[in-house]
Amino acid sequence: MANLDDVLIFVKVAQFEGISRAARSLGMPISTVSRRLSVLESKLGVSLLRRTTRRVTLTAQGREYLNQCREPLTLLEEAERVLILGQQTPEGMLRISVPVILSQEPFLDFLSGFLKAQPRIRIDLFITNLFLDLVAENLDVAIRFGELEDSSVVATRIGKSVRYVVGFPANPRFRRLLESEIPAFEVERLPGGSGSLEGSAVA
Repeated sequence: MANLDDVLIFVKVAQFEGISRAARSLGMPISTVSRRLSVLESKLGVSLLRRTTRRVTLTAQGREYLNQCREPLTLLEEAERVLILGQQTPEGMLRISVPVILSQEPFLDFLSGFLKAQPRIRIDLFITNLFLDLVAENLDVAIRFGELEDSSVVATRIGKSVRYVVGFPANPRFRRLLESEIPAFEVERLPGGSGSLEGSAVA
């Protein structure tokens, strides 16, 4: 199969009826354009162009090849244009998995604001505490608590989850239980007020 870049060069030369103008259009040296045309003709085993000092014309084989190449190249250029436009203006379905704790007003308000800012995006939201397989479930984004088990997943920490255990200072059983069950816990007396004990850990 011929190199697509060489085919594009041939189409440009045919459109401009000259190597020099085609080279300027492509931003390439004339020598490179001429060499790539020769490589294409050698690959196909036919002469596509007649070259004179004043202009370049198509051979019968070149005219037929041009007619066959135009539509596929137009489709490729359109596909590239759509991809570039998609990068500039996000659109499509975004499949997201979040834990049940995020199914509350603050997070849902955030999603609502995001959809207003990106009207061409649609969201398919999965609310579950299960660690769904991103590939198997065709998920784009997953928000999770805890350690990342799959090292192949691209992940970014977006925050910390802090948990509290609270008890009464007058109850020594609470302190003994806390220190025996969770030795690394930091237990401190809250300043003023009820004088309760607080233990905290970062997930």
